[in-house]
Amino acid sequence: MSLPKTPSTSTPEGKNLKISAFKEETGLPELKEKKILVDRSQPLPTSLQNEFIPEEVLLSLTNAANAGPCPENLLPPKKIKTPKGTLPRSVDHVWHNPVRRNKFKYLIDHPVSLTGAGRDISFLYDVKYVKGETRESVVCPPRTDHALQARDGIIVPHKPKKLTDTLIPEEFHIVSNTGVSGLECFDDKYTTLLTDSENRLLLFPSMKPNKRIEVVQLNDVMDTMLERAGVENQEYTGPTKMHKLLHILKKEQTIYNTVFHELIRQVSVDCADRGELLSKIRERYVQMLDQIARQMIDFYKDMVTQRVMDQRILEELYNFKNVIEELTRELCLVRAHDIKLTKEAEKAHRDLAQALLDAEKNARIVEEYHDLYTLQRERMESDIKQLMAERDIWSSATYELSVKVIERNKVLLAKRLYLNEKSWNNYTKHFIVLLSSKDTSDLALLQKLTQKWKILVNKFQQEVEQNEEATRERLQSVKDGLVKWQQFFSEKDILSPHKQKTLESIVPDFKQWLTVPLKFSQL
Repeated sequence: MSLPKTPSTSTPEGKNLKISAFKEETGLPELKEKKILVDRSQPLPTSLQNEFIPEEVLLSLTNAANAGPCPENLLPPKKIKTPKGTLPRSVDHVWHNPVRRNKFKYLIDHPVSLTGAGRDISFLYDVKYVKGETRESVVCPPRTDHALQARDGIIVPHKPKKLTDTLIPEEFHIVSNTGVSGLECFDDKYTTLLTDSENRLLLFPSMKPNKRIEVVQLNDVMDTMLERAGVENQEYTGPTKMHKLLHILKKEQTIYNTVFHELIRQVSVDCADRGELLSKIRERYVQMLDQIARQMIDFYKDMVTQRVMDQRILEELYNFKNVIEELTRELCLVRAHDIKLTKEAEKAHRDLAQALLDAEKNARIVEEYHDLYTLQRERMESDIKQLMAERDIWSSATYELSVKVIERNKVLLAKRLYLNEKSWNNYTKHFIVLLSSKDTSDLALLQKLTQKWKILVNKFQQEVEQNEEATRERLQSVKDGLVKWQQFFSEKDILSPHKQKTLESIVPDFKQWLTVPLKFSQL
């Protein structure tokens, strides 16, 4: 975080400093030769220890070259001329103590800052609150890359520096001012072009994380990212709850992966093997979570398929239920019809039983009538026998009487007539039997001839029908051929150049038509 920007003023003191800088050009190489580079891995030199300069200042001064670029909003204010009638910027109260001013005088006199950042010791303060906000919790906005910066008409190329081994989003990076702004450089052989004001220390994620503050800041970043992800997840509406759950898992997995990666990077500073082990564990967890997500997707697909199958089964059950209801209704109708038929059958059975009773009764009556008829017949037969016996007796008596009368009266003609009557009667019976037998044989022969004639007539009828069908087909073919050639001659001229081909094609048809009358004559 940078301090609030305050415009720098061009005062007579600043002009005197510029003049003194011109006069002391020969002292600059001397200072550069005496410049001491501090290695953080080694203890501080004795000269610096005796000066009691805070370690933070030395770290800021020595790490300026390794710091990443600073966002535009964190750069020091540009040089602006103070309008007339305005007072110069008020000094900080810490400089009222002459001991402090003399102790850090070299930071004020040399080098001279263009932006006024080197005129105080604000870099010594642990500024925790800026405008009511906590420094650690304030995140930097996305940084815009500055390729070129103009300083007094000189274009300075600038390549941004980034941490290649961190996954923390750039908006959560925290940078710090080095404490020394860029020098006001002049086009002279003893002057160097410095860009310390453009270099900022990257506090988070740090190059060498070995403090608790990095873990606290990482925790705050994780909470912020989770909070943002929670807001996004509330706004996200997927087609199903499973899609929303997978979206939440993907977001949180990305956040946890980022934080875990940064935590592994911080642990790897102290022990690379431990960091490698944690990285391997992280990869295994990522693979496991990806496998879980794929399994969830497969399970969701199986569940959707099962739902579709259940829906189909429910539809089939519903249709089956409807069919069962329809069959139940039909069964009820059949049962009602069966009950009706049963009642009718019972009624018919009762009627039949009554009819059987009546039939038995009638049979008994008929049997009684038969017995009565038998008795009557026997009585009548006995009467007939008796009458026949009486007739024979009377006939024999009459015959004897007539014989006696004929013999006594000598009447021979009546006897002869009687004998002739008996013989003619016998002849008549014989001829009747002969004629009846002859008629029976003639009738059988006539029936046989009639059946044979019937078979011949049916066969002749079938042959006639077949001949008529064949004749109709031949005549139909002749008709079709005539219609075809009639249409052909009506559409085309007979004197066409293809006359020979036409005649050659019509001759077989005429030959076929000529065979039809011959077949008729054979029939």
